[in-house]
Order: sequence, then C-alpha cells, then structure tokens
Amino acid sequence: MRGGLIILGLDEREGFAATGLPDAAKTASDHASLCLNEMEPPLRPHIRFLRSKVFRFSLLSSYEVQMLLASRGQSLDDIDPVNGVAFEALNFRLVTQQ
Repeated sequence: MRGGLIILGLDEREGFAATGLPDAAKTASDHASLCLNEMEPPLRPHIRFLRSKVFRFSLLSSYEVQMLLASRGQSLDDIDPVNGVAFEALNFRLVTQQ
C-alpha cells in the first residue's frame, strides 16, 4: 500500500544472483508501456538499470496506490451524504436537465 520495488533479472533459486534478462532495454520499455497504456489510472514507473541486464523500477507511489484502489469498480461516492448540507440545497432544475 506504500508503493514498492520490482527487481527483474535475479534468480531466486541461485540465492537471488543477478542473472540478467535477454533484452533488458526492451523489457523495461514493455513494462513502462504496459503501466502507462494498460492500467487505470496510468502509472509512470521509475526504471533504473543496476547493471546492463538487471533493472529495478518503483512501480507505485503511495498516491498511485490510493488512486488505483479508489478507481477500481463502480464509484459509490455519489450515494454518500454531504455533511452540513440540507436536502433543500438540491437544485432540482439541474438534476432534471437532460
């Protein structure tokens, strides 16, 4: 919920040794494109290469996590009452406009 890091190019079976990726630049580009074009809200990861074939990127900031959680599914904000506002404040002319 506070963001995080993803590190690609490590082998867990080898004690997380850096094994690299076949094409780290393409993998980084593909991940950035996926985050920007396929996620709602769009994410802009901060990608950093640790070595020529290993990279890490910060996937989500705290704000992005909040926005992602808030925007999934149907919003129910419109059914919550507004504190301190009386029903009489509703402008029926605007509500009934098409």
